[in-house]
Amino acid sequence: MDRMLRRAWMAGLAMVWMAALAHGSAFAESIRVGLTGYNSAAQLTLSASPSLSVSRVDTGESLVAEGTDLILSVQGSKVSVKSGAGEAVLSDGAVLAAPNDPSAILSLVSNGRTRKYRGSVEVSAKNGALRVVNVVDVDDYLLGVLPSEMPDSYPEEAIKAQAISARTYALRNSRKHAAQGFRICDTSHCQTYGGVLAEKPKSTQAVLDTKGMVLTFDGQIADVMYSTDCGGATRNYSSENPTRSFPYLCGVVDPDDIPHICWEQNYTLHDLAVKLIKAGVKGADGLLSVVISKTEASGRALEVEITSSTGKNQISGEKIRSALGLKSTLFSIESTTDGGVAIKGKGFGHGVGMCQTGAKGLALPPHSLTCEQILAHYFPGTAITPAASQTTAQTTHQDIHKAASKGAGKDMAKEQPLPVLLDIRLEAPDQL
Repeated sequence: MDRMLRRAWMAGLAMVWMAALAHGSAFAESIRVGLTGYNSAAQLTLSASPSLSVSRVDTGESLVAEGTDLILSVQGSKVSVKSGAGEAVLSDGAVLAAPNDPSAILSLVSNGRTRKYRGSVEVSAKNGALRVVNVVDVDDYLLGVLPSEMPDSYPEEAIKAQAISARTYALRNSRKHAAQGFRICDTSHCQTYGGVLAEKPKSTQAVLDTKGMVLTFDGQIADVMYSTDCGGATRNYSSENPTRSFPYLCGVVDPDDIPHICWEQNYTLHDLAVKLIKAGVKGADGLLSVVISKTEASGRALEVEITSSTGKNQISGEKIRSALGLKSTLFSIESTTDGGVAIKGKGFGHGVGMCQTGAKGLALPPHSLTCEQILAHYFPGTAITPAASQTTAQTTHQDIHKAASKGAGKDMAKEQPLPVLLDIRLEAPDQL
């Protein structure tokens, strides 16, 4: 394609992107985050400037109209709310504590530990302890997630890619803990959330720069995943989950010049057998050898064969990883000269979806990819869409896709993935 024509076409895409961003800028959906650090707390002190109010969740009845410091505690199956020198008020249902200034920060103190959160806090009694839920706008929630999931020292474009991925994950998994009375938790089971004390400037800016933007596939919010380090090749999700197919969670390979974590663990056969037996692996007693018997296309171990005095047994690569505390299933098994076993691996984490180490490398020279291009690499076939206006953005993408397919494809097939509308990525991904 002629360079000037390409620039004009890209400028048109950028205008569409900015229009979509403006259309979605009003995005402000709340999310209920379970604060697991208070699971065993019997008392909690809340404060906010200039004051707090407390009401019952079920009826909206005001329990405390205004207070600077509130003490919430468990009284049997009820929540006790005490403000200053006033009398304690009991509620047999959940209560909502909110700053009277919506922009104020909540301070929570329990067992000598202080944490700070945006939004409001819902507190109920559960099995003799408090259950604490932070009710907060999704983008405010992300301010406390990004620095906990990706170092603030990473390049700006990588952090922006993380912001879009984390927002997408939060909205797609918004019913993950419905049975516990909240949407998602604050641990790595969902996304690590540290509240206000975790916030960092670059991460905050990334949330603002990508406000309301999510990844979609066929008009639906995508089921994205990410891990610390894929070891240079991401895993095809369907290879171990054949009943669930997500085309954008296919395997892709990072450029060779991006450094990834390498690690090694060495064992005698006896020590290895002890660990496997402790983890409940059958047939590990009297271990004679261990070899990888099946891998997936990225090189990850799907099955491992162990041979012992009682015969042969097949166990999963994930079982080996769990039993030995390995960083990933991207490993090889070698015999050592002293009759032991060396397990040599790469990466850290499950390896599905966006590789955070890879995203860092792609954002740095000589690649210098934008967040849109990074996401196109790891989630091919998706589109970046304002969460509040998916229908509008999807129509726009279809119109531009038609224009692109009329003549741009052939000349651009070897170019880098195009930004903004990720399903215009014309270079087919590696189907690992």
